[in-house]
Amino acid sequence: MEKNNDEFIKRTYRALLQKTGSEEWYLALICSKVLFCDAKNKRILIDNERLFDELVYMRYYSSQKKDYLLDFFIPLVLVSKSFGAYFEVLEDLSDKITKFYRCNEKKYGYMMDVFIYDFVFRESLKRKTININSIEDIIELLDRLKDGLLELNPISLNKKEFISFQREKIKYINNFYRLTNILKGKMGLAEVDKEGVFFEIKDILCSEQMGKNIFLRLISELFNGDNIDMKKIFLKHSEVVNEDSFIEKMAEYILRLRNFAIQSKQYSVRSNPKYLLEKNVGDIVNDPVLSSIRVISKKIEGNMCSIIVDSKSGKYTFSFEVR
Repeated sequence: MEKNNDEFIKRTYRALLQKTGSEEWYLALICSKVLFCDAKNKRILIDNERLFDELVYMRYYSSQKKDYLLDFFIPLVLVSKSFGAYFEVLEDLSDKITKFYRCNEKKYGYMMDVFIYDFVFRESLKRKTININSIEDIIELLDRLKDGLLELNPISLNKKEFISFQREKIKYINNFYRLTNILKGKMGLAEVDKEGVFFEIKDILCSEQMGKNIFLRLISELFNGDNIDMKKIFLKHSEVVNEDSFIEKMAEYILRLRNFAIQSKQYSVRSNPKYLLEKNVGDIVNDPVLSSIRVISKKIEGNMCSIIVDSKSGKYTFSFEVR
């Protein structure tokens, strides 16, 4: 079972990094790089100094669209043995990334979305399938998820923050009640219109941030099959896996972090990619954030300078304003 779960975790990570060069890809990779393993005390933390520089770099190579940011948190889920093991880390990380994307009002929603992802992920580690033909089974799953959300209470919030968190949580809880009420209304029927039920549920999910999370994918999979393997939910892109040696190494790295087989070293430098403006095409640099990189293109158009570098994780296009 343990070996099967290890392979599943690696496959989930590989599936996460299939959209090479996308905003989601950048986010997942950054989180992977800032995970800090305190092997002695068996804790996974965040290297905030490294995160600061990673986000400084990202300002110059990313569009920073205010897209759905869940993928940023998934490496943290994969390396942790339980949600409680990283809840405090998640609170701080959610605050930092939503401030970076100027959507800090969504930070509590992301904490709850990560909880939902985590719940379904750990459920898939424990059970092989879920029976869509048993509405009772689905309701039982939803009820346990709802009960978990009810118990979710960050301990470090001040009074104002606590009220904001509770308001967001109430929205989620109410939606779960609505979902279970729809399903309970179908119990006892000789035949259930799965497609109709799915669209009823989708309408609820899409009315809130939670509409874009793993739970919508879960419901979609459930209403398109019979007994489904829950692990399929996390392997959405695995049918077209790109055999990339870097991604393979990162997947192994994630597993080693999870097993506390690495003692991380603290990031102790400060870097800004603007130094690339002084470099020429062909220059090779040992960069603190991207490791060994080679400048492969440098163009100036108007007041913008575009510099493309090649690294072990792929190509990055930096855009700098120049005078």
